[in-house]
Amino acid sequence: MTAAPAPPAARAHAAAWILIAAPLLSILVMAHHPTVAAREPAAVVAGLKRLAELAAWVHGALIALLYVELAALMVFSAQLSERRLLARVALGSWLCGTVLMSAAALVSGFVTARLALLPAIQGLDATVIAGLAGFAMLFN
Repeated sequence: MTAAPAPPAARAHAAAWILIAAPLLSILVMAHHPTVAAREPAAVVAGLKRLAELAAWVHGALIALLYVELAALMVFSAQLSERRLLARVALGSWLCGTVLMSAAALVSGFVTARLALLPAIQGLDATVIAGLAGFAMLFN
């Protein structure tokens, strides 16, 4: 026997709290966002290697929070979308933004940061690796 679904008011209340907490958590996570401030290619590569794991954790958490916010907004949209086209358009826009931000976070947190760790490029000049990282950042 399955439990009865939560009433719409309870779901909306939970979604409201999620929409308060998720952005606050995002700010807390962004406070730990790693950056490489070096200019020299060798120092950039060393910074990327040093910060790769932290970058993955930070960007993974941000991606998860994006989708938690999307789910909470879907609760509100479900209540409004029957009557309002604008609510459906807003949800679709938020969905597009979530997908694009997720792609950017994947590139920034996983591709660029781990580029310097790939065994295939360990023998390359640091200038080439820094150039590849810069190219990956173009997609961010």
